[in-house]
Amino acid sequence: MQAQTKIRRSAATRGISSIFAVIGGLLIVSAGGCARVSQNESAIQTTNGVISDDHVTPGLQWYWTWFGVNHIEYPRITHTMQSLPITAIDKGQQCDRDCVTLQTHDNQTVTGSLVVRYHVARGELGKESVMAELYRVRGATSQLDLQEKLIVPPILDCMINVVNHTDAKDLVEKDADTIKSIKDCISPRIAPYHVVVEEVFNRGFGPSSEARASMRKFSDARQEGQVAQIQLDTAEKRQQAAIKNADVIATSYNQLIKQGIPKEQVPQLICLADAGSKERPCIPQTAMGTLAVPPR
Repeated sequence: MQAQTKIRRSAATRGISSIFAVIGGLLIVSAGGCARVSQNESAIQTTNGVISDDHVTPGLQWYWTWFGVNHIEYPRITHTMQSLPITAIDKGQQCDRDCVTLQTHDNQTVTGSLVVRYHVARGELGKESVMAELYRVRGATSQLDLQEKLIVPPILDCMINVVNHTDAKDLVEKDADTIKSIKDCISPRIAPYHVVVEEVFNRGFGPSSEARASMRKFSDARQEGQVAQIQLDTAEKRQQAAIKNADVIATSYNQLIKQGIPKEQVPQLICLADAGSKERPCIPQTAMGTLAVPPR
């Protein structure tokens, strides 16, 4: 009896311990959480939107929200090399971010596509971290936010300025000079954000969608004009052949009448004489028509 009582007591104790463990786990989850910061990242901790730690060390970070009273976040940026593709699309077209119009020096509308490789430099020891400065001064909350707010606009602006001073022909033939000019324009403008431009790759400049549509219309119109010209030339040739045929028939008709041939036999004789001609196929009814002018 005593052994069974001890077994029941130990089972009840284990059950109560399990319940307390589950309740404790729920309390920990609801009262806090954790975030992981990698070695290549700079992160800060914000509490209700205010920086509470401007140098978060890499690793697993535990935090307490005290059952939702505090809102804890870890804005961060990476210092590894990033590739940012940019494609300038015409205004008015369906696009999300890169809606600009590139107008060349010779008033040609073009589209441009390039890739900017950059990295965010680390801050100096003993000073405010780069992420803290970007968050406090520039309002950047993440790597994507940094790109959209602080990096993409200067790139697009530099593309507009450089293309505006370059002829459309030089965009293709002197693309290396164009890309160098764009890079030289971008670098000093995003340097205040601790962003270093490593390389700029050209993915190509070409006619815009509007220009392509105009070119297609011009090409179609030219083809239609060529077809119409061919049809006109053919009609003119046929008209000239018909006039020539009428002259030949009229001359033959008059000569045969002068020779005393009965009028009823003249059309058949004209067609027999002209049977080998491919240019003037003869039909007796045609030879008797208004094209033949009988002598008075």
